[in-house]
Amino acid sequence: MFTKLYAATWGDVGKAKEKGFFDFDLFSWMAWTWQTAAFFIFIAFCITVMLIWEKKYQEDHLEKVF
Repeated sequence: MFTKLYAATWGDVGKAKEKGFFDFDLFSWMAWTWQTAAFFIFIAFCITVMLIWEKKYQEDHLEKVF
């Protein structure tokens, strides 16, 4: 059952890891859990909704002010 050991050893410390298709260096410094990803997706969603809301109601607001 456990014929191959996939754990890292001290000999593997400092060696370059083989990159996969989804390994990006831009985001590799952060510990991405599902909670972290959900938080950033929520922030991006809120900014997008506020942008759409501003574009939709911008003209109505300007006519009432001036």
